Amino acid sequence: VGTTAAQLPAETPRGGFDHILVYVRSALEEQTTPAAKYLIDKAPTASPITLQDLDLDAQELGGTIVWQVPLDAALVQSGRVF
Repeated sequence: VGTTAAQLPAETPRGGFDHILVYVRSALEEQTTPAAKYLIDKAPTASPITLQDLDLDAQELGGTIVWQVPLDAALVQSGRVF
């Protein structure tokens, strides 16, 4: 009894599936009804993004970039501005 893990490689195609099913087997028999987990495959986005350009030179920017944290921030590990 314990926890077992299986690695799902990055970039694995979903193939139109929306659940992961896990069957277990004992010495007696295989489980007939799997445990199921609905797949959530989404990328949280930071929006809207605003910049009040305080640099008066042409072709140059300067100022503070402001964005809203995604509603589902539990999936966010870090962010970068480019």
